[in-house]
Amino acid sequence: MSRLSQVLSAILIIAIVWFIDDIWRQRPGPPNDEYVTRYNVQVLRTINDYKYLMRDADGTIFHAIFCTNYEPQFDAGMTLNMLRYMDRGDCWDIRRPNSYTIRRDKNGIAVRENFQYEEPRRGTAETPNPR
Repeated sequence: MSRLSQVLSAILIIAIVWFIDDIWRQRPGPPNDEYVTRYNVQVLRTINDYKYLMRDADGTIFHAIFCTNYEPQFDAGMTLNMLRYMDRGDCWDIRRPNSYTIRRDKNGIAVRENFQYEEPRRGTAETPNPR
């Protein structure tokens, strides 16, 4: 085996281990089936239609994974005055009416900001059972 193929094999093994570790850390917790209410939640980044990076009022940065039965109608830069969800363990169910309210200006237009934040270090952001 040449030196180059040994190096490439080592890089491939490291990438596979890194990928598996990332999936493991994103593994959801057990279902709690209880309602949780949070206030003044900033939407820092949209990862996909159902997964977001958010910051709580106390500064905690976390991943929020919403159930696919209802697509959230908010995106990065918005602040949710109130977010109420049923914690299903692998996702948060916001299907219920009035599950969240978006901060709006006096004309009813959603307020958008450019939030400054540092990316959470791998494995430190809560996913998705913040308590």
